[in-house]
Amino acid sequence: MHGIDVIEEHEVDRGWVFRCSIAQTCEVEVTLSWVDYNRWCPGGTAAPRAVAEAVLACFLAHGVTVPESMDAGRVRRLGDRADDHVMKAIAAYE
Repeated sequence: MHGIDVIEEHEVDRGWVFRCSIAQTCEVEVTLSWVDYNRWCPGGTAAPRAVAEAVLACFLAHGVTVPESMDAGRVRRLGDRADDHVMKAIAAYE
């Protein structure tokens, strides 16, 4: 998805931390909380890594520079429909 690869995935107390590569040119760290995972993936039908990739894909699709480290919930700053965009990206991933 958009040249996004999850390199490492670690489960932490409140969710996950991912180290991702974007187009093999930069690496970013994305944290994903259980709350956000459940919002975007009710029923747990997609792997958490797919959700992290979908969030990054949304940033890239909107032409936003992805910071080195970020929380997945930051995607909501893209606008009112950000949750819908993430959910569509997750569906495309499957």
